[in-house]
Amino acid sequence: MISLIRRLFNSKIGLAITFLFIGLVAIAFAAGDITGSHGFGGIGGNGGTVAEVGGDSLTSADLQSRTQMVFDRQKQQAPDLEMTSFLASGGMENILDQLINGMALTEFANDEGMQTSKRLIDGEIASIPAFKDASGKFSEQLYRDLLRRQGITDAALRQDISRDLYSRQLLTPIGLGSKISQDMAMPYASLLLEAREGRIAIVPSKLLMSNDQPNPQELAEFYRRNADRFTVPEQRQFRYVLIDKARFEKNAQPSDAEVKGYYEQNKANYAARENRTLEQIILPTQAAAETIAKKVKGGESLANAAKSAGLAVATLSDLSEQQYAEKTSGAVAKAAFATANHEIAPLAKSPLGWHVVRVAGITTIPAKPLETVRAEILTALQDQKAAEAMSDFLARAEDQIAAGTTFDEFAKDASLAIKATPPILQGGKSIEKTDYQAPEELQALLKPAFDMELDDEPQMVTVQPEALYALVDVTDVKAATPPPLDKVHDMIVQQFQMDRAASKAKTIADQIVAKINKGTDFSKAMSESGLKVPPVQEIGGKRADIARAGQKVPPPLALLFSMAEGSTKTLEAGQDQGYFIVTLDKIQRGDAGKQPAIIKAVQQEMSRVAGNEYAQQFALATRQQVGVKKNEAAIAKVKQQLRGATTGQ
Repeated sequence: MISLIRRLFNSKIGLAITFLFIGLVAIAFAAGDITGSHGFGGIGGNGGTVAEVGGDSLTSADLQSRTQMVFDRQKQQAPDLEMTSFLASGGMENILDQLINGMALTEFANDEGMQTSKRLIDGEIASIPAFKDASGKFSEQLYRDLLRRQGITDAALRQDISRDLYSRQLLTPIGLGSKISQDMAMPYASLLLEAREGRIAIVPSKLLMSNDQPNPQELAEFYRRNADRFTVPEQRQFRYVLIDKARFEKNAQPSDAEVKGYYEQNKANYAARENRTLEQIILPTQAAAETIAKKVKGGESLANAAKSAGLAVATLSDLSEQQYAEKTSGAVAKAAFATANHEIAPLAKSPLGWHVVRVAGITTIPAKPLETVRAEILTALQDQKAAEAMSDFLARAEDQIAAGTTFDEFAKDASLAIKATPPILQGGKSIEKTDYQAPEELQALLKPAFDMELDDEPQMVTVQPEALYALVDVTDVKAATPPPLDKVHDMIVQQFQMDRAASKAKTIADQIVAKINKGTDFSKAMSESGLKVPPVQEIGGKRADIARAGQKVPPPLALLFSMAEGSTKTLEAGQDQGYFIVTLDKIQRGDAGKQPAIIKAVQQEMSRVAGNEYAQQFALATRQQVGVKKNEAAIAKVKQQLRGATTGQ
């Protein structure tokens, strides 16, 4: 229960990722975010193994891309969130644990004889909005194109979905039905109503800055101990050629015979036709439909006849017979389109029931001769032929690369200009060439280029779907590493001086706290420090407000709500800026006894957290059963790369 309450009130990164693996596919795809900056599972080279789960393994590349994806998602909700603080709060470790949980649950499910069929996975894929075309139907072409654009294989996606399904099937029932009693929720509901008052001051490091220069040994040791703070993220150089659809359009002019053939094949679209506006109601029995139809034929309006039966008329505007048939049935559409204007159609049945249909309007659309639609047919055929030619070219290109054709040979044979980047960071900036302006197409190439290994064959990347592609070849990889000390000497000296000043600020802050604890007034103790420090400020609020603020709570205020009444503590201000001194003067206890709505809300939230706890414990049990081995060195390297990559963005 202690861990449950800790999760309820003190989660550092929130319960939003408690079940990270469940819904991971939904995070990436359901919101249409497949075209975002980061992908998932099975991308690029493995870069080492961070964990072995039963007979399966989790690669460094998977962990890094997953962590980046979750960070990006949370940053959309909290723009001030930084990767360094996300990692410091245990974000990557939480993600790693949930990925391992998902793999362990899959191993356990397989051991118990559970299966996910291809048909079930197909259904999950078809339901993802990102793979649906404008008509709302699943598009195989869009699916393949988006996967290729993100560098995701069909097998990797299916594996992710399979794991997600196993996790849902095993964990969802476990979390259902958990309920915390009202008596148990009462003290925590009251805790939310608690209010606190205190005071705060700061000892700024800048007041203690000195221009004294460190000796070479001191500076070298400081640089060694703080290498992570100054690490230059991984840099890459790559080159690419662009394959534009315009290249194929000039040779895609349709002939007269092709235009005529297209017209004949689609003659139904150009023939004379009529669209109709229809009013209808649907009834469960033929007898009920006949009663309504009889009333209308006797002079009553369809709306009034429907109202008397407790129904409402639906109006369907400007539909063709085929469109109406798709909404109802062939028999209903045939009857409606054989009826004169303003008349009631013969009764007909669809799977929905018996239709009473009134023709409310008829629009006649004349036939379109070939000459009147020649221009639009030419455009359609040219676009179609260019798309087919480009698709064939891309397929041949990938075959040639797979067969051993080099990047230079391909570019020369295809007469494509090679573009090259200087060493750049994952965000597209260059440290060596600070004036480098990344071209527009580079943004789509960054992720694939940084996912590739140096010895990988060139990769085809989508820049603009169905319009612009690029063949990318990585030529150099510079690992994340601190630059030579002599190149950043002045900056490191400044950081050393700030660090030394912060250490002095800590000493003075501790002395002030000691005086306050012996009875000296807060303001007097601050003034006796001999520094021109900012005046003491009042601080306080209600715990409920703190809970609502989530990650945006200032650290001193969060500290105030974890202190004992009458106590004084110090808190590092961060980035060597100094030290806060916080005193808690008063606690006003809350009483939720007369606020049942708050008790109920806390009861529901605690019940949800308890259900999560049960599921977590089950997941941990499956890990113990299948066996898990972590590679701590590889995990630390991924964290370093993530921390370093953010520095340059």
